[in-house]
Amino acid sequence: MTNDNPASVPGYLQTVLEASKGLIQSDSVHNALEKTVQLAEKMLAADAFGIWQIDRGEKRVKLLLSTGLSASYLESTEVPIPEDFGDLTEMIVSDVDTEALLDPVRWRYKSEGIRSLLVLPLTIGAEIFGTLTLYYRSPHVFQDEELTLARTLANLAAAAIASGQLLEGQIESKRLIEEALENSKKIEARLEFLNRAGSILTESLDYEVTLRNLTRVVVPEYADWCTVHLVTDGEVKQVALTHNDPARVRWAEELQSRYPSDPNASQGVHNVIRSGKPEMMAEIPRDLIVAAARDKEHLRLIEEAGLKSYICVPLRTRSGVIGALTLVQAESGRFYEHQDMAVVEEVGWRAGLAVEKARLFLESERARAELELSNQAKDEFLSIVSHELRTPITTIFGSARFLKKSASGMDEATRDELITGIEEESAKMARLIESLLMLARLEVGQALQKRPVELRSCLRKCIEPFEEQGRLVRVNLNTARESIEADPTYLEHVLSNLLSNADKYSPLDGVIEIVVDEGDGMVLFRVIDEGPGVEPAELELIFDSFYRSPNTSHLPGKGLGLGICRRLIEAQGGTIRANLPPTGGLEIVFSLPQSVGSSDDALRFSSGRAE
Repeated sequence: MTNDNPASVPGYLQTVLEASKGLIQSDSVHNALEKTVQLAEKMLAADAFGIWQIDRGEKRVKLLLSTGLSASYLESTEVPIPEDFGDLTEMIVSDVDTEALLDPVRWRYKSEGIRSLLVLPLTIGAEIFGTLTLYYRSPHVFQDEELTLARTLANLAAAAIASGQLLEGQIESKRLIEEALENSKKIEARLEFLNRAGSILTESLDYEVTLRNLTRVVVPEYADWCTVHLVTDGEVKQVALTHNDPARVRWAEELQSRYPSDPNASQGVHNVIRSGKPEMMAEIPRDLIVAAARDKEHLRLIEEAGLKSYICVPLRTRSGVIGALTLVQAESGRFYEHQDMAVVEEVGWRAGLAVEKARLFLESERARAELELSNQAKDEFLSIVSHELRTPITTIFGSARFLKKSASGMDEATRDELITGIEEESAKMARLIESLLMLARLEVGQALQKRPVELRSCLRKCIEPFEEQGRLVRVNLNTARESIEADPTYLEHVLSNLLSNADKYSPLDGVIEIVVDEGDGMVLFRVIDEGPGVEPAELELIFDSFYRSPNTSHLPGKGLGLGICRRLIEAQGGTIRANLPPTGGLEIVFSLPQSVGSSDDALRFSSGRAE
């Protein structure tokens, strides 16, 4: 642990701030693990630390990183999970000799001289990644402040590990894209035709334009007719048709319009795409032409084309067949040989890679744009958080130093004023950190702890701090329901945040009103203030992170509260919105699902308070 006392407000918050800054910069899972152990050594007074990962398939836990453990203890870094051990949850063990859950592994701790330990789950989304474990070689009594700091570090570490996993996934995706592009470059042209076709396929990332250009290279050098078909939204569509004579192209388009190809045909484009197998006819037999004709006019038109020889190959990517390339010899009198099939298959393969490359590029461009927006939002977020933390820290630090230096000669009024300032700024920082932790839990997808929440006690708990400061809060409970299904931490955070906003923006003698109704299977909460309100166009904007209304931008704030409230409510299956009451001010309305049962006795209120 550092020399600074983390239990003091400045020391604790500064330690948490340093931890969050350090972990948020982790660029890999291993880096996050290293920083977690380093921060644990700095922040917590344990003799050893370990980070374990759960392998559910093997029913084992594996030690990923540790410090302070002996070489003999580390000889076994994978430990089976006993069948009756239960779920890995937080364990506070002051004496390993008396904890029944440790019976199967107590010998390990005895041999290492471990007397006490603290096991904190590292939760990522709905899964427990592993644990952060603190080991003590002498009996240890855990203090509340110490546990709070340890849990905070575990939450931050879990978020950093999740971020590291995401970054590693992005790096792996980038590697795969680069590998695909590299593979496409390794295809060497064997003939001059392949060289020219390859040049065309690399000219543009608009793959439909590229494929049309490819057919213009094929004709007339390698075919009299050339078409390309692609599968788009489950349908086979022709994207290119080329002949040396534009009039013949128009003739072919009209023919196709009158006699569309049969998608169930046993030969041709549809069959090649369906089967993934190429087709070749060195000489097209007349019997086949007669069988394919729909009527006498159709037969006449096909025979007029003078079709002689034909190759159709699939366009492949690593995910499957995406289309077909067709070459036909006609009036030139040329006929394809088997060696031609290999060349055309190579062209078809490279054309498929070109389409895949273009699609991957478009996807990577979209991902890059999203990443840039994410980084921009992160930078803005860090800037705001740094500013919001720096101001109260400066006030607290300055007041504390003044109190220390001038305590003996300071009058009581000045001392009270300084202490009050420290309390107020500490409360601001605590609310900000709680909001950040709440946001972090939402980002990593922490599972909700929904259960019946008693309305009476929840409202009282949220209202009392404001009434103690002289704010009049009027409550109208228009429901006989005693409880609702909700995550109590989330619900209290939302109510406290809305009350804090109402208190900040309302005049000193203003009244905050809370109205609770029910209907359509939902419980509705309304928090109404007497502040300046917002413009009608801002009723949705105020729920965006960092948005500040011009009507209230002169007051302190960071624009995070309502955005977090919306996410907390929506995570519980509810909705939240803002209204402009006719009498002025602002009304925030949110709804949550009702609990399964309710009492026939209505909650009782007197003097504007929940009893």
